[in-house]
Amino acid sequence: MTPAPTTTKLLTATSTDDIATLKQTSMKMNGIKSRTSTIIKTVEVVKSPIVEVADEPSAGLDIHFKNEPVESEELQIVWRNNHIYEWARDHRVHHKFTETHADPHNSRRGFFFAHIGWLMCRKHESVKMKGKCVDMSDLDQDPVVVFQRRYYIPLVLSACFFIPTLVPFFLWGEKFGTAWFFCAQFRYCITLHMTWLVNSAAHIWGGHQYDKTLNPAENKTVAFWAFGEGWHNYHHVFPWDYKTAEIGRYRYNFSAALIDFFAWVGWAYDLKTVPKDIVLQRVRRTGDGTHGQDNDHPAHEHQHAPGPWGWGDKDIPLPDKLVTERIFTLSKEE
Repeated sequence: MTPAPTTTKLLTATSTDDIATLKQTSMKMNGIKSRTSTIIKTVEVVKSPIVEVADEPSAGLDIHFKNEPVESEELQIVWRNNHIYEWARDHRVHHKFTETHADPHNSRRGFFFAHIGWLMCRKHESVKMKGKCVDMSDLDQDPVVVFQRRYYIPLVLSACFFIPTLVPFFLWGEKFGTAWFFCAQFRYCITLHMTWLVNSAAHIWGGHQYDKTLNPAENKTVAFWAFGEGWHNYHHVFPWDYKTAEIGRYRYNFSAALIDFFAWVGWAYDLKTVPKDIVLQRVRRTGDGTHGQDNDHPAHEHQHAPGPWGWGDKDIPLPDKLVTERIFTLSKEE
């Protein structure tokens, strides 16, 4: 990047088509000074500096390509993958800024967007901006997360597609095509949609026994299909409770049962949960009056301040943090 010149430079390119494209780009970006650095960062090149920017107000924005770029932001999006680190980052942003433009799957934009549409378009700028504010230092230091992130492609191809296809093919003589389309592809499609219902249906339909100002709701149907993730009003009120629900650890909550099993064998530990009396206090203070009932209620259209994404978030109210129970604890760390 060179200092801004006093006059407009000519666009240089290797062909007439390149010149036309560059002129259109310059016109579209004219006057958008604040985004100059971001635009330049999306260009990756083979050789040394290929971009020079003249950020003179009267001249607009002039881009000069000396060599051909080999990769851009679009290509990076094509290769985007949802490993643990990325999923956790999006989930923390989702909790922190629920039902705002900073929410990756904001349900206020409709069922389709919250369910699958958010994966079919670019992230809102607010998601990118707020995502940078979420603390991810704990996962940066987690060896399991680091390993899975590094080897995500071979791991997901093996566990999600190859093994479910090859096991029935070799062990009980299933046709390869049948094993591929049903045991791998169809199963994958069904499990994706069951998971996405947590972001869509559980944010639109259901009761609000714990906080009527939050859109996330208690949805028994979603809880059944998502192994316990449908008790979403509770989950957004107490996101650090490992059970993600109050109405019994194993009622439509296979996930909590699985965690308890691994805690019993020593693989899961330091689990956080909220005492019953604290839950009831919150129910009386902010609930919709249906606690203990299974009746569904329409979502409430209310805004709320950013909340904690889970344990470790600095915005957890101190009284809630002090009363949180920790079970299967292996250390005395606070």
